Amino acid sequence: MQVLLPKILPRAEYSIKLIFTDILGVDIEIITNPQKARNNCLVYGGKPVKNLPFLFADSIIQENDISAKNPQVFFWDNTPVFFTSSANSIIPFDIFSATFWCASRYEEYSNFVPDKLERFTAQNSHAFRNNYLNKPIINIWANKFALELKKVFPDLKIDKPKFRYIPTIDIDSLFMYKHKGFIRTIGASLRDIFNGDVRNFKKRFNVLTNKDKDPWDCINDVINLHTKQKEQLKVFILLSKYGKYDKASGIHTNYFIQQFKSLFEVTNIGIHPGMSGHSDFKIWDAEFELFKSLFGAKAVLSRMHYLKLNLPGTYEYLLNKGIIEDYSMAYPDTPGFRAGTSTPFYFFNLKTNKQENLKLYPTAVMDVSLKNSLKFSGQEALEYLINIYNKTKAAGGVFISLWHNESFSGYGEWQGWDKVYYDFIKYLNNNAD
Repeated sequence: MQVLLPKILPRAEYSIKLIFTDILGVDIEIITNPQKARNNCLVYGGKPVKNLPFLFADSIIQENDISAKNPQVFFWDNTPVFFTSSANSIIPFDIFSATFWCASRYEEYSNFVPDKLERFTAQNSHAFRNNYLNKPIINIWANKFALELKKVFPDLKIDKPKFRYIPTIDIDSLFMYKHKGFIRTIGASLRDIFNGDVRNFKKRFNVLTNKDKDPWDCINDVINLHTKQKEQLKVFILLSKYGKYDKASGIHTNYFIQQFKSLFEVTNIGIHPGMSGHSDFKIWDAEFELFKSLFGAKAVLSRMHYLKLNLPGTYEYLLNKGIIEDYSMAYPDTPGFRAGTSTPFYFFNLKTNKQENLKLYPTAVMDVSLKNSLKFSGQEALEYLINIYNKTKAAGGVFISLWHNESFSGYGEWQGWDKVYYDFIKYLNNNAD
């Protein structure tokens, strides 16, 4: 299929390829010369050409700068849309401008309101305010757009990529009690005594005297759980020095090194850059060097600790370090689709106005959000997981969940949450295609 543009527009090319190639599996040719247009051509721009199907282009797709925008939402076939098209357009909204708005994270450049950790939160997003955050809205648009295209291009072949589930886990610390250092261990023990928490005091003592296994040291159980999944588990490990928000422990111990070297052979391991590096890239440099020394290879997968992203700086740094896939595209406080899509897509740098070779994998749901932000019980969390999984499956793309080894332990504040995930995997296995 052809798409005719008035001129080369980097933003339009980016969105057109995301909709047609990545989501609908349609081979696309972008042209700028009307003389080369064939019968299977969609005109995208300011005015129609000949008698070809036409879609009006909003100004945002033709610009090179960034300005404050708050597109007004209206409904098309019971679906929220924005960037109104013209009366003679094939559909009533500019799907490519709307896709660009969502996927480029335009509002995070133009309307950034930080939380206490200087992150852009769901509550400040256009998707949250307009009630479409929990839907892979770009995929939904694409599927509806495809139906309209088939009416004017009956021979159009659509071959959507197969839906996938990608399980991921973050390991902020492999140990709950071990390798915390003398002062931290004594302080925590005294706190247990002061609070009358005999159970925790005894558990800590038994773990430190090797009578019990550390509750968070459960990575092998996690690996075994995913043996029936088609996609390999992806594990992101924190290798930072101890700090206010970075609590990695025991990363230089022989046990830690042996665990992850053996893990490196059976699954995909990525780096989990700590919070401190946002203020000093040299800190991240050291973490990347440690990763390379541990595994004998550079990190190519990443997820940012606390899901903190500063655009475009964070992604520019990751590109410079050789990262090719990042899994940070999620909100820390609310489940949903931060970039509006469940399909992996490339980072578009609004500062340079071009697509970069860094693929972003949207994470739909995180254990911490379910428990701490939404205050779900285990059963409510399971029902939500299954619901958003099925929504994603219906729309297409990938479904990515984020769990932690703490929650897999089912211990302490995470009591019962291991069962939530086990039951979710059981549901997937029982309903596999």
